[in-house]
Amino acid sequence: MSTLTPFLRKVVLADAITGAGAGIALVAGADLTHAMFGLPSALLFWSGVALIPFLAMLVSILRTNSTALLPVIVALNFAWVAASLYVAFGPSFAPTVLGQAFVCVQGQWCSCLQSCRSLACAAATGMAPLRPELSRSSPSLLPGLIQVGDFFARRMSELERATTSLYQGNG
Repeated sequence: MSTLTPFLRKVVLADAITGAGAGIALVAGADLTHAMFGLPSALLFWSGVALIPFLAMLVSILRTNSTALLPVIVALNFAWVAASLYVAFGPSFAPTVLGQAFVCVQGQWCSCLQSCRSLACAAATGMAPLRPELSRSSPSLLPGLIQVGDFFARRMSELERATTSLYQGNG
């Protein structure tokens, strides 16, 4: 069993702190923000509650200093980002532009932490970080993750243009 590097420990700690803050905000503010975000208050509330077991795993990782649960964290982060994209742009919800921005920003933060975790794990094992040009020649989940990342980046650009247009009075 390998142990956390100092950098990876800081990434997990940042994930735990921001996750706890987000969970508290989602649970406490669900009824106050649902109209502003255009999302059901139950979705916001239960999203915050769903972070509790995730936070428990992060605390367990920090207490044991073990990397054994990191693959589970990676999978859950991927699922969270995919679900965020679905909530922001899928057919089931009709979030406001502010709601889309809220969902995309927290999804982007999750992706950023995931990238830091990947780099730290690669450095700890002595492997070079995976690069897109290398992944296309090997069967893995990475090409799919790259496509999701590209989709997310395009949607963020569209959202930024729409927000800028709204604030400038052009839309």
